[in-house]
Amino acid sequence: MIPFLILIVTFYSAHSGIHVALGGALLAGIWYDLWQGNLLGETSVILLTVAFVVAVYKRKFNAERFPFMLLYSWAAVSVYLLILSGGDISFSLLAAWGMRVLAFVILMYPVRLMIAYVQRRRQPAIL
Repeated sequence: MIPFLILIVTFYSAHSGIHVALGGALLAGIWYDLWQGNLLGETSVILLTVAFVVAVYKRKFNAERFPFMLLYSWAAVSVYLLILSGGDISFSLLAAWGMRVLAFVILMYPVRLMIAYVQRRRQPAIL
């Protein structure tokens, strides 16, 4: 669930303002901690860090682009899982890879379809 939350926070931070992104990351972290029964604020700090880094480097690295979100979310999930697994890097990277691919298929496929539809509608009809 955390890899998917990190992906959503990355996508949301890249396409919204910094205050909205940080607020959304805070609420998502609190919701996840309450749902899992974890120490309140543990996940929020990680999601706030992810959102803050994306918001700060949004213009420099063109964060709305697919390659940035792909690599950044993979790196963020890998670091998070590495911290949780206590140093077992092979499990962390394998889990991060699988969740990243699954989450991007779920999240980006409808977005790509919508973008293609909007671009097709904007083109003038050839008579």
